[in-house]
Amino acid sequence: MKRIGILAVRTLNYGSLLQSYATQEIVKDLGYDCDIILYKKTNVVKQGLRLLDKDVRNNTLRSFHKKLYIKTHGKELQSYFSRKTEALVNFIDEYFKSSPEYRGRKALLVAGREYDAYLLGSDQVWNPMNYGGDYFSMSWVPDDKVKIAYAASFGVTEIPEYQIKKTKRDLARIEYISVRETSGQKLIKNLIERDVPVVADPTILANRRIWDDLKGDRLIKKDYIMCYFLGNNPNHRKLAEKLSKKTGLPIVTLPHGDEIVKADFGFGEIKPQGVGPAEFVNLISNAKYVCTDSFHGTVFSILYKRQFMVFNRYTADVNGKSSTNSRLSSLLNLLGLENRLYDSNKGLKQDMFEPINFETAHKNIEELREQSLAYLKNALSDSRI
Repeated sequence: MKRIGILAVRTLNYGSLLQSYATQEIVKDLGYDCDIILYKKTNVVKQGLRLLDKDVRNNTLRSFHKKLYIKTHGKELQSYFSRKTEALVNFIDEYFKSSPEYRGRKALLVAGREYDAYLLGSDQVWNPMNYGGDYFSMSWVPDDKVKIAYAASFGVTEIPEYQIKKTKRDLARIEYISVRETSGQKLIKNLIERDVPVVADPTILANRRIWDDLKGDRLIKKDYIMCYFLGNNPNHRKLAEKLSKKTGLPIVTLPHGDEIVKADFGFGEIKPQGVGPAEFVNLISNAKYVCTDSFHGTVFSILYKRQFMVFNRYTADVNGKSSTNSRLSSLLNLLGLENRLYDSNKGLKQDMFEPINFETAHKNIEELREQSLAYLKNALSDSRI
């Protein structure tokens, strides 16, 4: 059986782990043996130099602030995050089929000879903040090995000037490239003059039975509004509270996603403990309403036909460089659901309560799945594999 090495994001958050798991299961269903490659960077100097990048530096500072805040603000908050982290790590241990750990660049070059082909998984693998690690670039995979990028995302609309030359060189080496958003499609065209397809995120491409088997029995028996916000916009929370007041339904929330958010304190009636990726899917799939600024929160709302409302997570800067909103709008436009993107500053609107045309959306999903699966099968049928 041919062996595929998967370069997957293993960041401890729901979306990253769910799409990595989906990629693994899809490859297995297609009849291949596969491992998620475990890589540990050891070049401390090179990692330190990454802090010269403003976005990397700001992200590092946010992470440090979050850890410090948790450590100094009471046992209740510490317990919440401790149990969440434990659930995420347990998910990796239980559901990921992983390779031995490759530590450092020399070991990674050895990994470049271990598999018949290499598949770069989805998520923001080409985000400038991640790219400096030189793992998702696939530069360590030899020329004679097939390299496939499936539903890769940049997470930005522009590449920093200092990264353009290397990004061009690395992309040109990858035989099969597909992206998750139209913004990424445009970037590839501008960088290396190649037309590449927009394909389904692995969580959409995966067979629905994977999620039904994973999520288990309903966790909260009564009806509720599920709120999953990663951004810090207080108006999103205020609108959800108005929805709760109008419907009489309690708010279930998973607070402080990417950072400590002041508006999350005192927000929501139910804050489940120890929620891992399986429980995350469960909570969304059984909600009466879903309010989110998350890509994968939106995906599972659509897959399970929930009455959902999406809000932009960020306000783009002057040049639009740091906005990751494009992946949300790209998904909604692809599925004909662009009217589900709302401005929380404008309050509740009547169409938030009107039935969503999921028939058209799911028809579009099936077409996207067929096209995406055909792309992946074609790439994996390369004669060199």
